[in-house]
Amino acid sequence: MLHAYEATPQPTVLLAGRQREALRLFGIVLEGFGYVFFECADAESAEEVIRKSPPNLAIVDSGLEEAELVCAMILEQEDCPLLLLVDESCEEPERLKQAMGASAWQNLGAEPEHLLEALRRLLNPVPAE
Repeated sequence: MLHAYEATPQPTVLLAGRQREALRLFGIVLEGFGYVFFECADAESAEEVIRKSPPNLAIVDSGLEEAELVCAMILEQEDCPLLLLVDESCEEPERLKQAMGASAWQNLGAEPEHLLEALRRLLNPVPAE
């Protein structure tokens, strides 16, 4: 788990979920756009990240045992879009997105270009230096 809480001018992303490989892939994509990411496996680690380095974006796996609690903590933050990851077997992802208060949803097994499109819809691009 990444724990680099020092103050950073780079935008931060909280990645909370049970499927570490998928989260790492999202993290790698985000790093390419200049974001620092924090992996969280549960609500306790998400709360620590939020307290020490409030994220600019949160990506939460709806299958995480404490997903509702993590989403509620994120929703307390100002200007923090929430992307909800859902299993492909989810029959009503839009309803789940609304119930969790998410800004958008994406299938967990989506192709990288679909993830990038979802992120583009949620975020302003990081200015190039």
